[in-house]
Amino acid sequence: MLRLLLALALAAPAAGQAPKSTATKDCQSTVVTSPAGDNGCNYGACKSLTGGTLTCAYDSSFCGSTEDWLTAQDVIDAGEECTCEHILNYPNNIGTCSSSGVYSPMALASDCSGGTAVCEAEPGGHYMMGDIQSGVKQFTSCDLKCDASKDHRYDVPTDTYQDCEFYQAQWATLGQAPTGRMYPRRMVMMDDMAVVGGYVKSTSMESDYEENMKDRNGYDFEIRGPFSRSDPDASEGTSVHEDLKAYSPPGRSWDEYEMGFVKVDTTTGVPQDIIHFGGHGEDGLWGIHANSDNTKIVASGYFIGNLTLDGLPTIYTVNGGMNNAAGLGMDGWVATFDANLVPGWLTRWPESGVGSTDSSRCMDVDFDSSDHIYGVGYQCSTDSCVGVMSKMAAADGSQVWEKVFTDAQHFERVSTSNDDSDDFFVRGKLFTTTGEPTAENPTPFGVACAADDCGVIARMSSDGAVIWARTIEGADWSMRYFSGEIELDATGAPYIYVAMKDAAQTGVVSLDSGTPYAGCKDDTTGVVMPAYEVSTAKMVTASDCPSGSTFVDTDSADAVWAASANTGVHCARHSDDGCVMKYHAYTGLPIWASTFGGLDAIVTMADGSLHAIGDGRGVQFDSVYTPDTTTSWTWHAELDATTGKGKSVKAFGSATGSGSTVCYDAASTPGGDLIIAGYSAATSIYFDESFTLTYPEENQETQFMLMKVETSGTKATPSCISTCTNDRSTTVIEAGFCYIDGLCYADGVTGESLGRSCKVCDPSKSQTSWSDGPTLGVTECFIDGNCVQAAEFDYFTDRGGRATGCVYCDVYSECRACDPAQSITEWTVNDGYTATGEAMPNDCLADDTTTDTTDSGDSPDRTTAASGGTLSESDGAQALVAGALAPLAALLL
Repeated sequence: MLRLLLALALAAPAAGQAPKSTATKDCQSTVVTSPAGDNGCNYGACKSLTGGTLTCAYDSSFCGSTEDWLTAQDVIDAGEECTCEHILNYPNNIGTCSSSGVYSPMALASDCSGGTAVCEAEPGGHYMMGDIQSGVKQFTSCDLKCDASKDHRYDVPTDTYQDCEFYQAQWATLGQAPTGRMYPRRMVMMDDMAVVGGYVKSTSMESDYEENMKDRNGYDFEIRGPFSRSDPDASEGTSVHEDLKAYSPPGRSWDEYEMGFVKVDTTTGVPQDIIHFGGHGEDGLWGIHANSDNTKIVASGYFIGNLTLDGLPTIYTVNGGMNNAAGLGMDGWVATFDANLVPGWLTRWPESGVGSTDSSRCMDVDFDSSDHIYGVGYQCSTDSCVGVMSKMAAADGSQVWEKVFTDAQHFERVSTSNDDSDDFFVRGKLFTTTGEPTAENPTPFGVACAADDCGVIARMSSDGAVIWARTIEGADWSMRYFSGEIELDATGAPYIYVAMKDAAQTGVVSLDSGTPYAGCKDDTTGVVMPAYEVSTAKMVTASDCPSGSTFVDTDSADAVWAASANTGVHCARHSDDGCVMKYHAYTGLPIWASTFGGLDAIVTMADGSLHAIGDGRGVQFDSVYTPDTTTSWTWHAELDATTGKGKSVKAFGSATGSGSTVCYDAASTPGGDLIIAGYSAATSIYFDESFTLTYPEENQETQFMLMKVETSGTKATPSCISTCTNDRSTTVIEAGFCYIDGLCYADGVTGESLGRSCKVCDPSKSQTSWSDGPTLGVTECFIDGNCVQAAEFDYFTDRGGRATGCVYCDVYSECRACDPAQSITEWTVNDGYTATGEAMPNDCLADDTTTDTTDSGDSPDRTTAASGGTLSESDGAQALVAGALAPLAALLL
C-alpha cells in the first residue's frame, strides 16, 4: 500500500484577511497558533519513481526530478488522501502577500499576482516564510484557495439536502391541444397574475390536421386548468383558446415559431388569456420584466424576417429573410406592453451587421425607476459577435445610450437594483482579455480574464459604467437556453443571487476575482481599509472614510486586489458545474456558492428563503440524487439563504416513463408561493403520493405547463418514512419499503414507471437504492444507465441530421447489442464484427467472413425514421418515447 508523507501544499481561505502593520516586516517560519483546519480541498502528490511513495504537495512545482506528479483525482483514485493539513509544513506559516497593506496567503508567486510578496522566496520559488510581527495574521496552507489550475479537487458535502419533508404542489395548468405547441422561456408576476412568455406555433399543418381540429372551432392552441389534487384531470377546469397562424416551411424549422404570452391567475390556477404576435420567420422571446407598480411589461428577444405587434409599425431584420431563413442574421427586438398586454412601442435592437449570418439578440430587459429600459445582449457583424448594453427611453424606446464591449462575448441577464440608485446588475461572459484598451480591443469591459472564457457578474451605474465586476475564470456558460435571473434579495438586504451554468466547467474555481475593492487609505501608514470593512450597509464614498484617511476608488492604483479578500468562496465541480452564488450588492464581496446540475432559475422570497429549480435525469445534489429516469424530470430545491447549504430537493415528472417535464423560469407570488413555468410531453405527471395529474393521450404535445408549489404552507413527509430526522443516516424507513431518491416503493415494485423496468425495490438488499431485478442477466441488460432488452442494438437519434443527413432519424449500431449471457453491463459485439471505438454509424467493422445473410439476432436497418427517443426542442420538432401508460401503483404504495 502506498505510504503518504506529510509535505507541502494548499488551504482553505480563512474568514477575512489581516493587515496592517507599520513596523518593519519580520519574515520567519513558525508554528501558527490556532490555525484553520481542513478546508475540504484535496491536493495532488509527488510520487517517487524509485520507492513509489507519495508526498502530498501544493502543485507540481514541488516535485523533484525523480518524482512524477499525481493530481488530486489521481491520489483519490489510488485510495489515498492529501488535505491542506498534509502540505506546506502545516501548521507552520507560509508566505504573505500584500495589496495596499491588506494581507493574504501565498505559496507561489502566482498566488500574489495582484499584490507584492512581503517576504523573499526560497530556492525554487516557494514562499515558506511570512511576516510574523505582532498584530499581523499568520497564514497556513489551509488558508489558500482551492484551485483547479493546480489540479486541486473539492470534497463532496455529505450533510446537505438531507431533509425528508417537502413542500407540496397544489395545481398545474397545461396546454391541451395537440395542434399547438409552446416553449415557455420567461415569466413575470404582476401581483397574483403570472405572465409567461415564450415561443408558440401551430402544429396543425401536419397530416392529421383534420382529425386534430375536430370540435376545436378553428382554435389550434388551448390552455386548461387547474389540474389539482381534488380535480387531477381538470374535468372541472377552465380553458382558453387562441387561433395561431399555421406555416408549412420545408422540413422541420424554427421559422414556424412566433412570440406569445399566457396569463394565469396564480390564486386559482385558472388561465386568463393567450396573446401572440408574429410575422414571417422565427420570433422568439428571451427576456421579460414588470415595472415597479405592475402597470407595464417590457419584453425582448430576437426575430428574422419581420415582426408585427398590433397597432404598431412592422419592423424588419437588417438582412431580410422571410420563410426558412436559417443562415440569415437575426436582429433583437424590445417592446413595452400595458398590464393587458396591449403593445406600447416596438424597436429593433441590437442590429446585426449587413451580410452577417450570425444573429444578434436582446437577451434581457428591465425598467429603471422612471420606466426607462436597460437592455443587454450581443450584436454580430460579419466576423464577430460582442456584448452590448443600452438604455432606452420610456416613451418610445429611443436610445439614451449604447455601450459596445469588444472583449465581452455576451450579456444574458439584467436586474435593476432595489436601493433607489438606478444602478443595475448584469451577468455575461468575457473573452480572454487584460481589460485594457488595445487596437484589437478598443472598448473593453474593464476587467481582466486570464482563461479562454470567463463568467462575469457586475454592478453598473445608470450611465453604463462598471462599478464593480467579479469574474469566474474558465466559466463556459454558453447561449444554450437559460439559468435564471440575477435575483435581488427579497427581504431588502444588500445581496444579489446569481445562477450560472458551466461556472465550474474546468473544476473548482475561486470567486475572489475581478475588479479591485475601493476603500479608505490611512494617510499615515498607507494601508487601505477595503470597502467591505468600512460599511456593508451602503455604497462607500469619500464621506464614509474616517478622519485621517482618503477614499480610493476601484480604478485607483491603491485599490485592494480582489483576491486579497480571501473569502474561500468557490464554485466546485464535485457534482456538476452549475453554480448559485451570493454576492454583497454594494462591494461584490462573495458570500457563498453552491454547486448544481441542470439549473434553470433561482427565487428569493420575503420570508428569507431561497429556492432553485431545474431539470434532468438522476441529477446530483452533493451526495443526494433525483430519480434516475429515462426522461427529464423537474426538480425544486430549497437552500439556506444565509449559508447556501442545501436543505431539500424534490423532483416530479412522468408517471409512465414517457415524456420529459422541463422547466425554464420561476417566481414567487405575493403570498409566498413558488410558481414554476416550463413544458411537459407527459400525459400523466407525478407530483407526490396523493397528486398525479392525467389527461387524454390524444391531446399529447409539447404542452405549456405552469405549476404552483405551496411554499407558504406546511411540508409533508413521504408515507414510507416512519421517522424523519432530516439526516439520511438516521431517518427510519418502514419495513417492507424502499426510499430511493426521494420516492417510496413497496417491496417488489420495479422502476418501470421511471423507465427502469430491470430494477426493483428489494428491502432485504437495500432500502435506499435499486436492486437488480430478476430479468437482468436473463432477458435484459443494464447498460449506460438504461434497461435494454436482449438482442436490442445500441442506437442514437440524429437530431440535427449531421451523421446521416436524416433529421430525427434513429441510427443503430450494426454489431453492438445486449447479450445477457455475455454481459449485463456492456454492449456485446456480435460475431463477424470488430468494434472500432468510434461513434455510430462508424462503430463497427465487418470481418472478411461476414456475409449478407441475416437472422433474428442480426442488426436492424441502420437508419430508421425516429419514432422513439426523448422529447427534444433542438429544432422545435418532437419525438416521443413509445410505451403504454404504467399504473401509478408501480410508483407508489
